[in-house]
Amino acid sequence: ESGILPVQSFNRKLRISPYTGDFDADYINLFVSINSTSYEGRSSTRLIVNTVPADGSFSVSPTSGAALSDDFTFTASDWVDEDGPLKYEFSYIKKGEDTEFTSFGIVSTTNTFTTKIVGSIPNSIFIIRAKISDSYGAFTTDNSSTEITVTNELTPPTIQDYVEFVSDDNSANAD
Repeated sequence: ESGILPVQSFNRKLRISPYTGDFDADYINLFVSINSTSYEGRSSTRLIVNTVPADGSFSVSPTSGAALSDDFTFTASDWVDEDGPLKYEFSYIKKGEDTEFTSFGIVSTTNTFTTKIVGSIPNSIFIIRAKISDSYGAFTTDNSSTEITVTNELTPPTIQDYVEFVSDDNSANAD
């Protein structure tokens, strides 16, 4: 058999420091294999690192409201990434109960989302999260200061409410 057998072999991991700059990074790595008399080989690899969207903020308004009645608006503002258009997805987790965020089911290039939320008796506290992605899929999440309280202001109907409902329904059908 013919071939080149390594005189010395080693296994090294390439480690790149966490991103600290303002722009996407472009690395060129040069790998050289050398024996005792001459170069055996040379190879280079280009590694382009895509950064996540940055420098934005996330807000929720209002921070408390009634279940199935009040609108809650989530806004992700001023996010920057040269690899646009950016996409926004909003999700929630019930504080103290859920372990994973659940998406509201909308991924959009619109940075604002408005919805009603279902609560439970007596109150529900939710943490709302924004996921901001660039066109290559690099993303960041922001759930800072986005805790909302949803009150369940629905009261069970009384017998009088039922009588009035039946009376109203019967008078409407009389026509």
